Amino acid sequence: MKHRKPRSFSVLIVPEKDSHIKRFSVSYRCLVSAIVAAAVTGIAIFACIISLGHYYKAYSSTETARIRAARFERERAQLTARVGELEGTLKRTQRFAAKLESVVNDHADGETSLGPLEGRLRSIKDALKGDDGNADVLWTPPTSNQTTEDVLKSVDLMKNSAEEIESLLHAVFAEQQNRLYFWSSVPTMWPARGFITSQFGASRGRRMHEGLDIAARVGTPIAAPGSGIVTFVGYRGGYGYTLKIDHGYGIQTVHAHCSKIFAQEGDRVKRGALVAHVGNTGSSTGPHLHYEVRVDGVPVNPMRYLARR
Repeated sequence: MKHRKPRSFSVLIVPEKDSHIKRFSVSYRCLVSAIVAAAVTGIAIFACIISLGHYYKAYSSTETARIRAARFERERAQLTARVGELEGTLKRTQRFAAKLESVVNDHADGETSLGPLEGRLRSIKDALKGDDGNADVLWTPPTSNQTTEDVLKSVDLMKNSAEEIESLLHAVFAEQQNRLYFWSSVPTMWPARGFITSQFGASRGRRMHEGLDIAARVGTPIAAPGSGIVTFVGYRGGYGYTLKIDHGYGIQTVHAHCSKIFAQEGDRVKRGALVAHVGNTGSSTGPHLHYEVRVDGVPVNPMRYLARR
């Protein structure tokens, strides 16, 4: 005998204090519909919770990526600035080194030597070049396994190295300029063309001859024997019209018996510049240039400085 499904269900509500019992009838279809609706609602809520969890996880990952991207941009900006400074230092250093390179090349096959200066220049050239002779080895691109911090440290080290080399280059350049100024100042050039009629030290009665007498026609050009500053222009008794040039390093030259003097006191003259004309002024027996070289005020033999003719 088959049992029939109940058409409805009764729900009894029994209060604790009230004796009146409430009764409700719920049909089978309504009960099934309510159970299905509750199940669907539960599934929907569960699905929403799972979706919310995935969304939060995705949001957290996105925020982390955004923070990392912002930090990367800051680090990239710092690295770019450091690399720019390094490249600028390298370019200045290499340009400066190129100017000094000719100094070493000019003296490499010659008889003269730069001494310690040459060694310093060569050490700088070696520092600016690698084993393959490449002049750009002070900066090497970062590898993929290096962190940004490692790259920044490497850039700082390269920048410090480049600045040290640049400082050394300026020191070498200053030293070289000083040497060039010294050699351009030393009175090695003959001041006038003519014949020597009296040597240094030749006795003139009780007085020693303190210079050279170079006989020449009146109006013969007198050139500065080295670069320097004119310290005296005027008439000095037996010397006649006289010109003095201070060449630095305690060296002075005296040009006497001039007919005309073109330089003025305080003028800076270069080696070979026209400063006066040969004359016959003062105590002179004929047209000539009396030429003296003094070191710290003491007359010395000019022939020690003058180049061979």
